[in-house]
Amino acid sequence: MAVEPDLSRYQPADQETLTIGSVAAGLTIAKASLAFLTEIVCEVDSYRYWKSGANPTTTQGILVGPGERVYLWAVEIIGFRAIRVTGDATLQVTYYVRRTGLRPDQPVV
Repeated sequence: MAVEPDLSRYQPADQETLTIGSVAAGLTIAKASLAFLTEIVCEVDSYRYWKSGANPTTTQGILVGPGERVYLWAVEIIGFRAIRVTGDATLQVTYYVRRTGLRPDQPVV
């Protein structure tokens, strides 16, 4: 089970809705390149992904189903590539930046 980040340390900077189809696709580069953390929620159908920049297939990659969420950190965001498993998958993506005003002694996790 993945550990969820402490979202109180980050602030939403942007968002988008993506439809993942039969061709592997990544996140919108203009939004992804500015984010420190990304939260992706799968709403419809299932998809598979890799964080390395490699293209997943319908049978290879990390499987995510409806209602599940994935968190990506800085370098993983740009390498995210996803493909649908059967029907098109709808993803709700929130891009976060570090929250301003944190004290220097507060570690970012």
